[in-house]
Amino acid sequence: MPATITLYHGTISAFDEIDLAKGKWNKDFGRGFYASRDVRQAERLAVRNKHIEQERFRLRGIDKDVAPWLYVYELGLDNLANLNVKNFPTADREWMRFIVLNRESKRKIQEHDYDIVIGPTANDNTRAAIQTVVPLTKGQFMTDRAIDALIMLIEPDKLPGQFFFRNTARRSPATLGRKERDSMNEVNDNIVDICIDSITAQVANAHAERENISVTEAIRLIMSTKTYELLAIPNSYLYLESAAYVEDMLNAELAGNWESWMEV
Repeated sequence: MPATITLYHGTISAFDEIDLAKGKWNKDFGRGFYASRDVRQAERLAVRNKHIEQERFRLRGIDKDVAPWLYVYELGLDNLANLNVKNFPTADREWMRFIVLNRESKRKIQEHDYDIVIGPTANDNTRAAIQTVVPLTKGQFMTDRAIDALIMLIEPDKLPGQFFFRNTARRSPATLGRKERDSMNEVNDNIVDICIDSITAQVANAHAERENISVTEAIRLIMSTKTYELLAIPNSYLYLESAAYVEDMLNAELAGNWESWMEV
């Protein structure tokens, strides 16, 4: 087993030291610093946040460019024995209840005392899924049935895992050491292409399995659709959506409901 593993953090903030106070509450594992072993996931997050922030500036009449950044860290595994680490190997009921605990907390305090939490990422539809399931549970929100419904809705296994760090882990310099920081301005086009290709592959695999056809046939079909035409246009920002979202759009088009989908 390697002594270290490489982690990536995509952001629109340039910094030299991690400031945990800048973390947001109501995240999957609480307020802290998040990183991924998947460099593409980190890059996609940085590019997505760039476009969101620039749109906010545009709506306020401000012409300002936002630069995405990619940070690369080495996590020293030898130091983990001295820390309180929680690992969720799979997206099971325990993991989902932990996600709900942190996401739905009304208190501005940490809901757990783990230094590091490792586990699957809940997708962008998590809050909507929680709001959908809660009214149907009649006060029995944390029952196995409700939790299983949530897991099915957010499809966490389609996203990579994530690492969460809180203050104790940050105070151990050997635990999380930065290797490099890169401005992503010069590679944005390449990142967009990677995102488009990744989503296309995920949608093609899902479509091939559902329709019992080859992945090659699925890709050919997808590339002939309006959905793919829109996905391939960088300024549509469709590549920033989840593969599940794009798949739903594709299915609507194939079912003849493209116009009604676009009006939603």
